[in-house]
Amino acid sequence: MKCFGLSSCLTVTCAAATPSARPRIKLTVPKVPRFSTSRRLVLLPPRRLNEKFVCRAMSVDTVIDAMQPLYAKAVTSLPGPLADLVRNTLGEQLNVLGVLLAFVVIFVSFMLSARAFGGEKKNLPPSIPGGLPILGNMLQMTDKRPHKTFFKWAQEHGPIFHVKTGSINNVVINSADLAKEVMVTNFDSISTRRMTTAMWILTEKKMVAMSDYGDEHRMLKKMVVGNLLGITTQRANRGIREDALNTMIDDIFKDLKGTEGMVDIRECIKYALFPFSMRQVFGYAPEKLFVEGIGELGKWDIFNILVIDPLKHVIEVDWRNFFPALSWVPNSALETRVKNTHDRKLKVVGALIEEQRKQLQTREPTKCYADIVLTEFPNLSPILLKHSIWEPIIESADTTLVTSEWALYEIAKDPKMQERLYSEIISVTGNKRMVTEDDLPNLPLLEAIVKETLRHYAPVTLLPPRYVSADVKIGGYDIPKDWDVLINIYGINWDPKVWKNPEVWNPDRCLGDKSLDLGIKDFRILSFGGGKRMCAGMTQAFAIIPMNIAAIVQHFELTLPPNENVNAQDTVYLTSHKLHPLRAFARPRVSQRLPKGQTSSSLDDSSSQRCPAHGSSLQDTPANGCPAKI
Repeated sequence: MKCFGLSSCLTVTCAAATPSARPRIKLTVPKVPRFSTSRRLVLLPPRRLNEKFVCRAMSVDTVIDAMQPLYAKAVTSLPGPLADLVRNTLGEQLNVLGVLLAFVVIFVSFMLSARAFGGEKKNLPPSIPGGLPILGNMLQMTDKRPHKTFFKWAQEHGPIFHVKTGSINNVVINSADLAKEVMVTNFDSISTRRMTTAMWILTEKKMVAMSDYGDEHRMLKKMVVGNLLGITTQRANRGIREDALNTMIDDIFKDLKGTEGMVDIRECIKYALFPFSMRQVFGYAPEKLFVEGIGELGKWDIFNILVIDPLKHVIEVDWRNFFPALSWVPNSALETRVKNTHDRKLKVVGALIEEQRKQLQTREPTKCYADIVLTEFPNLSPILLKHSIWEPIIESADTTLVTSEWALYEIAKDPKMQERLYSEIISVTGNKRMVTEDDLPNLPLLEAIVKETLRHYAPVTLLPPRYVSADVKIGGYDIPKDWDVLINIYGINWDPKVWKNPEVWNPDRCLGDKSLDLGIKDFRILSFGGGKRMCAGMTQAFAIIPMNIAAIVQHFELTLPPNENVNAQDTVYLTSHKLHPLRAFARPRVSQRLPKGQTSSSLDDSSSQRCPAHGSSLQDTPANGCPAKI
């Protein structure tokens, strides 16, 4: 049945699968005309007669007069940043009349779905009290780090609860067992991402991490794992990682100029990781690149366009994401900002790909990822090709940086732990050679430090929402279709029922715990996700992060300046960066970088074939990745 109003520009469709089922409400706006005060607004419904709606109409002028003071009061009562967002988008870009009419429609649709129909009562998760009509719990989420708000609510209301953000129903998961129910048990019904406007524009759902689970997702993941992030390829890329590590240590010595002094740890790691990510994708790290429409770019201009700018804009908030029925309303300021970033990124990636194609005309393909993709996957669409090339660059250059910096911050803050780690490294390597990846299985404290850092400072604290495509049960509660599921990694990693004093960074809690496999079977630490959508870059991360930490501690004694030795704050882009770059006082333990020691070049040495994430032999692991599942 349909009820038409606003000169038929708005259609409200109500449909039920069976007479006893609860109908679903669908609002569609095919083409929005200019509203005028001569039009009449249809309100739904004062009563229900014989399965048909009897609608009453009132003057639009009456609605405006009634709603205007409420609208003004609501905006002034919002927190400062949210009020500015509302004024900048609704106030400046919309006819206020159109906004008010849309809000009335949403409010009435809420009343319609909540009161007009009967239906079987569901056992829903507990709702967070204090929510408001239309806005839900949005005004209670004033912290820009929602994972911490959710963690606080979990301590009061339990590990699973319902949060309303605008017209979106969210169920928030804060425990390992419930996360496994979502990621494994009910995966078929909870596998699709719900994308924000910024994330949709920047990724177009063409990245492995953001694409909907299906044939295209499996194809992309198989391609990147089998040809870049899997164990076989990671072994082959070991030399590139070692070059990046040597560069980082040499740069620190160069900055210190033979004496002790302050070092910007973040910059040192960044200057090593980005060239590494470019080398494993393209086979080289370009110093300059000409891009049509942009001009000539230097290495760090490329870094800003491919890594920094997308990370800044991907978290931009679009109020329409909380009110899908208003997705037709323009928000050109946000869309323009994000689209400009996206277009610049695609131009740079496109220029890099064209340069790679030119090189392939004069040489044989190498084993770098771009050559493999261009020669072995010729049928990829242009947009799939660009995102497939861009994804490993941004992920290699960012997430490993975040964890390395946080670990070195804690080590510099704890001299006893730093000395324990240095003693462990020296007991394995001696004083004559540099630590290598072959040594990692013999450094259990280092492994515990990495795992504890991933627990305490999860790079991604809140997974992107997953859309519930069919009614499911989680933790004994009914989760209706069309809801969203948010997995709070921070809440799981800090669960006080699992971890004693979770707010304390303590690597000893992970020392010797072989069951901590970071989401393969054990979900107590979920920094890489879990199930079929587990992060494909876990193997690479466990080759880079511990080596960064070990090499720096082996060569330098780190101390925090007085103003750094406080509770460090984090800030969230797509990943949880330290708010201020880590600057530490570094005292060289040796006069220069130690020489490379003898390493195992034979794959027969099982000691060099273990994934530190779970300790199993790489010979026992499928070649398509450890532990990523296709």
